[in-house]
Amino acid sequence: MKFLIISPSPELPQKLASAAPPADWEFVHASKAAEALGALKSQKYAAVIFDTAVTDLPSERLVKKILQREPGIILVAVAPAGELSLFQQGLFFQSVEAFPKEGSGEELVALLEESLKIQTILAASGIVGQSRTLKKVALEILAVGPTDLTVLITGESGSGKELVAKAIAESSPRTGKPFLAVNCGAFAEGVLESELFGHERGAFTGAVARKEGVFEQASGGTIFLDEIGEISPATQVKLLRVLEEKAFFRVGGKEQIKVDVRVLAATNRDLSTAVAEGRFRADLYYRLGVVKIELPPLRQRPEDIPLLVFHFLKQLKESNPQLKTEISEGALEELSRALWPGNVRELKNFIESRALLSSNRTITTEEVREHLSRASAADRKLPVATGKTVETAERELIFQALVQLSKEVRELKELLLARGSTPTQWRYERPAPGEISPENPARAWPDEASAGTPTLEEMEKETIRQALREVEGNRKKAAEILGIGERTLYRKIDLYGLRKGR
Repeated sequence: MKFLIISPSPELPQKLASAAPPADWEFVHASKAAEALGALKSQKYAAVIFDTAVTDLPSERLVKKILQREPGIILVAVAPAGELSLFQQGLFFQSVEAFPKEGSGEELVALLEESLKIQTILAASGIVGQSRTLKKVALEILAVGPTDLTVLITGESGSGKELVAKAIAESSPRTGKPFLAVNCGAFAEGVLESELFGHERGAFTGAVARKEGVFEQASGGTIFLDEIGEISPATQVKLLRVLEEKAFFRVGGKEQIKVDVRVLAATNRDLSTAVAEGRFRADLYYRLGVVKIELPPLRQRPEDIPLLVFHFLKQLKESNPQLKTEISEGALEELSRALWPGNVRELKNFIESRALLSSNRTITTEEVREHLSRASAADRKLPVATGKTVETAERELIFQALVQLSKEVRELKELLLARGSTPTQWRYERPAPGEISPENPARAWPDEASAGTPTLEEMEKETIRQALREVEGNRKKAAEILGIGERTLYRKIDLYGLRKGR
């Protein structure tokens, strides 16, 4: 195992050599940055240890060039203790381990050994990053991997939960055995049960032959159940039985099948809330979550973004040798400040599309800003998880629409006044329960001169009434206009006495 040391003096390599490092470690010394970059082209190194006193290339430029070539490499910067905090403020330095020049060789060897353990487990599963939060995840993987415990991996969609599951499997005694992943949210209830446990011939229409499920196929290995929060109550019962008794029945079968598998599960939902609401079994939740690993979203580890970008570009160039696309530092800074709701998956898609489709050989700051602007506009139109009830969320959406309508009315009034016209004073009238037909005269919204301010329920009622008038009582179209479900609209029509003929 080779380590590259960049230092203008032999003091640093001598310090490491005298600290009794592992016998298979070999240190290569380069006195200048240019010499070291040349060495990186011809040889693979486990880590690069560089002295910030190197003068032929600024440290930030050196780090960038190294990461562009080897995004996953371990980097250790050695600097006087008083300069370490200043050194770590640059864009590319957040992923660099800082070591005080006054530290001992034994301490530096210990730092390298720990970094190698972390990097080995991350690299084996394709996880890229050097952030503190990601290293914490790696240490948890190292701790739980050798055991046979069930692990629940939580994290947002696109954050890499399956990669964490693979890393756990690779660090376990079951490495080399089958690793099967099942997306539980991709199957209908009956189909998922057959996919997991298999079925006997004739168990249902279309079951023309016996089929083994993934629990049988993964015997001796590991099963990864993604989107575990999507499984039905009936399947939850059967899964709990497998976890507790290591046995199950095929669909339509009478023979109990014993199985030896390790189960890893993942979800982007809050299962504790699902348990409280009765949508997920508490006993299964506690059985799955013997150990929990929370994978941080990309916005919580922005220091990993430059490494990920360099990693994706390197992959593209390896598969497309003619590709020469690079990225500007300004663009990297913009990417590092973005929130990335789609996490690593979204970042990868952006880099790949820009690298392959851009007419320019450099991904620019403007391209990044344009993408982020479009993504932000799209996000505003998408439903998000709020932790509120459906009724509360719908009511707040209607209220937001009313606020926007009120703003537009004020702007229209100001425009009319500016042109010398006097706008009609609109007043709110409490409508009597009754018609939803278009013949019923329209009532106006309140303005500042109104005698009283309507309640939220009154405004919601009038909004629904107006929507029904616009579509001549067609409830399906009204629900689409309001952005709510038809059943919810029917319920509110009854609640507010808007049903025709009442």
